[in-house]
Amino acid sequence: MASQNITYGVPSRALPMPNKYHRLVHLDLKGAPPKMDYLLKVLPLFKEWGATGLLVEYEDTFPYSGELEVLQKGEEVYSLADVATLQQTARNLGLEYIPLIQTFGHLEFVLKHSQFSHLREDPEDRRSLCPSNPESIVLVRSMIDQVMTQHPNLKYFHIGADEVWMKKRCARCCERIRDSFHGEPVGLFVSHAKAVLLYLKETYPHVRAIMWDDMLRNAKYDFIKDSNLHELVDIMVWNYLDTSENFHRNTPETVWQLYGKVFENVWIASAFKGAFGPSLFLTPELEHIRNQELWAGDLSRTIPKHLDFKGIVFTGWQRYTHETVLCELLPVGLPSLAFCLQTFMQGHFSEELHQSISQRLGFPGLLGLEIETNLPLSEMPVGVPMGTFPGCEMYMCARQLATIQSSREGQKFFKLTSAFVDKEEEALSSEKPGSSLAPLSEDETGPVLSLLSKLTALKSTAERALGEVYQPSTSKEWLDLCVVPLLKRLERRLAATKALDQ
Repeated sequence: MASQNITYGVPSRALPMPNKYHRLVHLDLKGAPPKMDYLLKVLPLFKEWGATGLLVEYEDTFPYSGELEVLQKGEEVYSLADVATLQQTARNLGLEYIPLIQTFGHLEFVLKHSQFSHLREDPEDRRSLCPSNPESIVLVRSMIDQVMTQHPNLKYFHIGADEVWMKKRCARCCERIRDSFHGEPVGLFVSHAKAVLLYLKETYPHVRAIMWDDMLRNAKYDFIKDSNLHELVDIMVWNYLDTSENFHRNTPETVWQLYGKVFENVWIASAFKGAFGPSLFLTPELEHIRNQELWAGDLSRTIPKHLDFKGIVFTGWQRYTHETVLCELLPVGLPSLAFCLQTFMQGHFSEELHQSISQRLGFPGLLGLEIETNLPLSEMPVGVPMGTFPGCEMYMCARQLATIQSSREGQKFFKLTSAFVDKEEEALSSEKPGSSLAPLSEDETGPVLSLLSKLTALKSTAERALGEVYQPSTSKEWLDLCVVPLLKRLERRLAATKALDQ
């Protein structure tokens, strides 16, 4: 596989020694949770590529019990034995293990259930808890306790708390914002977060809490300082952008100055997948690599002036929210993870690094990081040599699907850039009485048959590859999202043409 027009980075200035900070891999299990035997296969690779720990976001795959048993997600929930095995395997590899449990926002998986719907901040919005309902903290404590019981000897625990989108429709919340927090909604956020953190500190004094930072970025210094959050939690600053302008607009130096006046320690979060579109099926490795280089630059220049650096988490989002579609699957993102870990550790992406990781992934040559576009399907490099890492067949399926869609024929007959958008259009079109697609011309029939043949073969291969990693429900969801809509579009065009000929 030949290299394409890739611009390799330049070294950042002095970075911390690799043994001085944590490098966590985020397992987002709220969508497409892999089978446990697959996770156990890839943990040694994480270690080999430079990871020192895991940040595990269970959501509805954790085996909650009692009143919380309703949160479990059918066949995809892990057993208590699974949770113990994953921890023990990580421990045997010397990997830190940090659970992440959302405690304010991103609680759709809880608040969608009728027995908890009364805890919504807005009755019509199931994303966020009402912090003014005393039952909310009771629920959060129960979730924490059940997770803690199954995770002995933790050093860290992540309480989430990002993207808490409150509608301010709760009368009690509005009254508290007005009377207790001088009209500052962030006061309500801090109040709830502090209640969670105090419970953690009092009940599990050996555990240090971590939380996402974004709800504090625009807060006033005095407000954060007076809250004493710094005594209870370390913040984790996330930024997944890949251009310098956007990256530094999102986390300018003023953010570091603010946090440096309040907190002692900081964690940061980049992304190795799931950050450049809610329905991508192939990870844009170069964008994620650039994100690592930008973080390395800030770590070598800006961050140490203000805070002690604890570590970085390489996030791998599987859904943007509980109710959105799948992002790139974990096997599809593994090459990106390997590149991202090594790029951050070295401070830049080099040709030597590119070659080394390609070989470690089992590819016979340099792994191409871009897909050719607008070439005839017959000239597109569909057959790419297989790597050897676990799940590589699924990675190759995603590459092949991207190649088919990016071909001249694919762009013509699929038109839309996302299989997800295409699926929506198919659903809408099929609901319209008498709706139909235009019949094919004589010159179009051959290319459509070729596309149909390749997609049908791809679907068969993907079914097998998915089955090795995922439960049937995930396999079906991915195929229904990424492949089936394209097949249906082609079949409908052919059917329209056949009907015209009769």
